[in-house]
Amino acid sequence: MTEEAFLANMTLIQAQLGGIGNNRKLIQENQADGDPRSGYQGTVYSFMFSTTFPVAKVYEMIILIREGGNYKISGINYLPNPN
Repeated sequence: MTEEAFLANMTLIQAQLGGIGNNRKLIQENQADGDPRSGYQGTVYSFMFSTTFPVAKVYEMIILIREGGNYKISGINYLPNPN
């Protein structure tokens, strides 16, 4: 995905959630060697946050990979947080 497409997608998601999230609290962090679902070989880092947006409270999962000494976003997912 290009940077422009990523920023456009984030704008759409934030609009659906009523704006920029705040009150972000780290809930869990993990590190794994590869991703069996995608077949990715390399270190995968995941961070789960409890985040409050103007119209919803969600769990926000951010997944990073390390390539060539740089960290790249591999995915961002949002799930309803009933707590």
